[in-house]
Amino acid sequence: MSTPLLDVADLSTDFDTEQGTAHAVRGVSFSLNPGETLGLVGESGCGKSVTALSILGLLPAKRARTLEGSSVRFRGEELLSATSSRLREVRGNGIGMVFQEPMTSLNPVLRVGEQIAETIREHEGGRNDAIRGRVIDLLARVGIPDPDIRCNAYPHQLSGGMRQRVMLAIALACGPDLLIADEPTTALDVTIQAQILDLLDGLRRELGMALLLISHDLGVVARVADRVAVMYAGRIVERGRIPELFEKAGHPYTRGLLRAIPRLDARPGPLAAIPGQVPDPHDDEIGCPFAPRCTEVMTRCQTELPPEFSSGGGTSRCWLAEPAD
Repeated sequence: MSTPLLDVADLSTDFDTEQGTAHAVRGVSFSLNPGETLGLVGESGCGKSVTALSILGLLPAKRARTLEGSSVRFRGEELLSATSSRLREVRGNGIGMVFQEPMTSLNPVLRVGEQIAETIREHEGGRNDAIRGRVIDLLARVGIPDPDIRCNAYPHQLSGGMRQRVMLAIALACGPDLLIADEPTTALDVTIQAQILDLLDGLRRELGMALLLISHDLGVVARVADRVAVMYAGRIVERGRIPELFEKAGHPYTRGLLRAIPRLDARPGPLAAIPGQVPDPHDDEIGCPFAPRCTEVMTRCQTELPPEFSSGGGTSRCWLAEPAD
């Protein structure tokens, strides 16, 4: 079997806060092959974005730390022990990232074309006229009309969908092998959401990239992903291929997320919701973290953390998935 493009093993990330240590990511493991799309799904605060930022070494060094035993290998190279200069080379050239909110990620006082050009100069250099030509080509590739004019616009002069396309152009500027897209459709209307997702999937196929798509919406992930990993309270609680997971989810949390997706063929009424709140990351982990919210909770769930069991073609971290003796 070929080596995965990205191999994350037992990744754990803590934050030092005024309230104590917050355990944001707890033992996350997954791999991603060239050309594959993996969806990372879960509620806000479950650790999805921290996982992505840990991979790229973008967390604040004074407050965040990855724990001993964590591993992030990209093309076989360990990133967690890489120097800051080596990480700068990997970001952009090897791994591109589309951040969650383009209005806060883009510099409001620089024209968008200059922000794309800056990435190219940093990693590859070149003459200004050649770089400008590449910027215009990138803007056209991500579907921005009149790219030779739009490259002179400031972020506030563009719509939310256009700003997200600019972020995508920045991420693709140096031809990365892996693109991490963190909630790329947040705050966009459904029509623009569909356009951005189709654009991501089309570019992945055209450029042969792998894609790590982070979202709180299983419906968004189902549109483009090959596999999905469901996160809860810093852990991956279920993983599998899209068709099997949607048809036969093994974890009560995943089933709750699926029930919460609005359906056109359902009777009008309140949307289904998962009761309770995500556990406080400062708390010690005792038993299954989903136990206080689970409608199928058992006594052992409150004291024993379940391992990953095979379930429906994937795995589920739930005692209900334990094979019968």
